[in-house]
Amino acid sequence: MKKILIIANSTHGGGAENSMMRLHLEFLAQGLKSTFLSLNMMDDGLDVYRSDIVHTGRRWSDGLAATLKSLKLAKNEISKIDPDIVIVNCELPELLISVTKLNSCKIIVVEHTTRPWDGRRPLGVIVRLTLLLKRTIWVTVNSKQSRIWPTRNLATHIPNPISVPNREKEITKKQSAVFVGRLRPEKCPEMAIQACIESSTVISIIGDGKLRQELEAQYGDSGLVRFYGYLDNPWSRISPASIVIVSSEYEGDGIVVLEAIQNGNPLLLRDIPDLRRFELNNVNYFKDQVELKKQLRKFKESPDTFRIPGPDRDRILILRAINIICGQWLAVFKSIFDDER
Repeated sequence: MKKILIIANSTHGGGAENSMMRLHLEFLAQGLKSTFLSLNMMDDGLDVYRSDIVHTGRRWSDGLAATLKSLKLAKNEISKIDPDIVIVNCELPELLISVTKLNSCKIIVVEHTTRPWDGRRPLGVIVRLTLLLKRTIWVTVNSKQSRIWPTRNLATHIPNPISVPNREKEITKKQSAVFVGRLRPEKCPEMAIQACIESSTVISIIGDGKLRQELEAQYGDSGLVRFYGYLDNPWSRISPASIVIVSSEYEGDGIVVLEAIQNGNPLLLRDIPDLRRFELNNVNYFKDQVELKKQLRKFKESPDTFRIPGPDRDRILILRAINIICGQWLAVFKSIFDDER
């Protein structure tokens, strides 16, 4: 039986990490031999400890010395596992594999963003050219992204899976808004917050990141903004009556959009190509903060206007079941080893 190793930044947190963990668990459920290697520990205490999950002990806030130690420990774990297939996503896992000696192992890099190595492009070029020399196979979660930066290699499209949450006590209410995601500059949470304040709309911020402290200090006493930090399985606690705002400058797969559609929420998405590819009605898009504020006022008058119609919902979600996504990955594995014969 082939041994699979998935290397990610963490066991949970962002859409990329959550998707890789769902994939790992489905591999195990189908009887495959899979191990998950996490390069970072989260500060929320929700890291998973199991025999099939390996941690290096680094935390997001640690410095260079801890990063180098984490990479060294990870290389040792890779040597112990001796995988036949390594699946990596995001920058630190790519860097790790680019400097790790692998025997006959096949490398698959999953592109989860349309702006890889943003802010670190020179290092990204070196890492990806090194991966190219290792005959890396590329997979992208974005259906509009057929080639990989900077090598222009063709990529196989496999979307992220989504799961159905069990319902819990809801934390959001009717005629309120919700932002779900990492609090980072490219996600533009402040745009959503300011539009909600200007339209007198309560907004729940679910997520963590380097902007959280600053945003809480600025808006925590407004009475309209509620910060919940990172929540494990947030959709189990989000009311389908709340409107979900996605204000990102860019997105990879846009998994928050998919999860919101599955949860039955009304949607307001920033009018960018990465989100236009869902082909929703024009009413579900906004160009800037001013237009977002106007749409939020319309939402209060007519919430159902912003819901996704049944045919569009089915069109978008039908191919996202975990067993279907796993089947696409198994087809990639089969083609890799068939080519060796």
